[in-house]
Parts: sequence; structure tokens; C-alpha cells
Amino acid sequence: MKIILTGLLFALINCVHAQGCVIGEIPSQPRYVCFDGRTLQLAEDGHYRWNAKRGCFVSAVPCCAYKATHYAFYPNPAKIGAAYARCRHDYPFHLGEMQTH
Repeated sequence: MKIILTGLLFALINCVHAQGCVIGEIPSQPRYVCFDGRTLQLAEDGHYRWNAKRGCFVSAVPCCAYKATHYAFYPNPAKIGAAYARCRHDYPFHLGEMQTH
């Protein structure tokens, strides 16, 4: 019973903290590093094709506004370059690679 109550408590805490995509005042310089990969979609000829997206990019608004995955946020915009470089290095889908997993 304690395990169930503890699990419910953690779930409740996570729901309280989840605020969705909160977009306030847009800063003058980007502070978010975002990424989105590829989507597998059914083409007109009946075959599935990969549609490339942006990969890693920097943004002044939260990543969820682009339906992208959040990689990093820095209040100090001077650190955004290093985070972008890490994202590009760690990004699993490089141009020209057709990964199916």
C-alpha cells in the first residue's frame, strides 16, 4: 500500500510541475537549443519515406513552440554556442544517413 501511495504522490508532483509550453517575453538573443529528427510518412506511391526536419537549432522561444525536443536552456546566451556544438555532435540523425531504428 505504501508503494502505491508513494507512486501516486510522485505522479501528482510531476503533474503539478508539468506546465506545457510556456512562452513569455521573447529575449533578444536565443537561449534554447532544440532538435527534431525525421518522420517516417506514407508517400503517395504507398511506400514509406523519411522526411528530414531541422536537426539541431537555436531559438529564443521554447522548443515546444516548434514541436521540437528540448536539448538545453541557458539563461546566459554566451553559453549557447557550446550547447549547440554538443547537440550537433550528439545528434543521432546526420544528413544522408537513413536510420530506421
